[in-house]
Amino acid sequence: MSCLKKLVFAVLLLLLIPSIYAAELEIEYLPVRDSVVLGEQAAFDVRITNNQEFKDTFRFSYTDLFWDILSDPLHHYFSGVDILSGNSQTVRLLLNTREDLEFGQYKIDVTVRSEKGKNSEEMPLFITVRPEKPLIREYLAAVHRIVEISPVIYPNENASVKINLINRNPKNLSNVKVILSSELLNKEIQTSLEPLETKVVEAKFSLDPLTFPQKDVLNVKLMVDGAILEPEINEPYELGAYSEIIADSLSTKKLFFKTIEETKYTNNGNVKNSKTIEIETNQFREIFSKATPEPFSIKKGETQFIAWEISLEPAESMTITRTVSYRSLFVLAFIIAAVIALYFFLRSPVYAVKKASISTLKEGGISELKIIVHLKNRSNQPYERITVTDRIPTAADVTTGTDLGTVKPSSIYNDGKKTIVKWELKKLEKNEERILSYQMKSKLAILGSVTLPGVAVRFYTIKGTKLVTRSKQVTVSV
Repeated sequence: MSCLKKLVFAVLLLLLIPSIYAAELEIEYLPVRDSVVLGEQAAFDVRITNNQEFKDTFRFSYTDLFWDILSDPLHHYFSGVDILSGNSQTVRLLLNTREDLEFGQYKIDVTVRSEKGKNSEEMPLFITVRPEKPLIREYLAAVHRIVEISPVIYPNENASVKINLINRNPKNLSNVKVILSSELLNKEIQTSLEPLETKVVEAKFSLDPLTFPQKDVLNVKLMVDGAILEPEINEPYELGAYSEIIADSLSTKKLFFKTIEETKYTNNGNVKNSKTIEIETNQFREIFSKATPEPFSIKKGETQFIAWEISLEPAESMTITRTVSYRSLFVLAFIIAAVIALYFFLRSPVYAVKKASISTLKEGGISELKIIVHLKNRSNQPYERITVTDRIPTAADVTTGTDLGTVKPSSIYNDGKKTIVKWELKKLEKNEERILSYQMKSKLAILGSVTLPGVAVRFYTIKGTKLVTRSKQVTVSV
């Protein structure tokens, strides 16, 4: 039992010795300002209690290269702090950065040491170096992309910007503002975030479709309770070029045998553009067409087109007018129809055709001719008292001939100038034809050719109206 008591006494003695030793120097420290921006001074109040049985001087030391330590009052750091036995004294330590540090939390180990008692105590001082403005990460959790905007947006389409927000704090952020600003996009959005809430805020923009292509940077500021969070976010984007020449309007006027088409083409874009306008056509249609401005012709395979090469600035328009008029064709057809109608209206209902053929040649010349007159009523009504008269030179003799089926002259006589051959017919029914003939014998041989005058035909309608017509002259040559 005596050995066991000695062992317990030794263990208790070992445990009590550090407590007694540590109690000779008591250190308490309280942060006055432990969160600073670059250039500011951190401050801690350090209370030193001397539990030794004698007066002692206590000094401060440290090994950190990035901080400078002073005291308030200043001599406490350089000369030490004199404290009577059983007394305490509070010293304010001031800490300054030696050079620019990154934002974050730092630990500076400061040692308090007594000169006589050789006791020491180490204090871990924690200081946060922050920017002048609060950081985004202090409020919002990190996401892959806070701001989402297409790298290229087009002014003829609605642009969309999405802001991804995640409240990383277990407190309500009731006053959150998103400020978007650039040369083209400007908007403020007010919102709020519940504790640990995730939210996507979307801003939509409608731009002037004629805005010229350009590069821009969207600046995004996040504000919480009036304070702008750092860092600000800059997202580059580009306003893209687009252009399309479209038929903006089409008007068609249809007049009498005439069509006028006006087509307005507009550059619906923000850059200059060119386009070839093609309209299918054919050669017949082009005869009766004209266009403004003047087109040119192209051919693709068997298909023919008229075309225009147009070049338009943004929002510029151009009108192509095309006129197709068949009026000239209508007038021509009308004239032809009128001539035909007039011909049928004015032509003689009874017509005669005189023909001559050589019957006998003598001494290389024409000696005898056979004359045939074809007489026809081409109307649908009969005519009466038809007289057919033919005149031939007196140097020729006339005989009636022996042809069957032909009508012989009713009389042959000389009026002193010509030899008259005449036929008298009582009536000529509708569509009736008669063949008249005689033989002409020249007293002298006719060399070369001879021209005989046409016959004259006189006839009367049933009502007694007199009508006259003539046949064409006839030429006979050897």
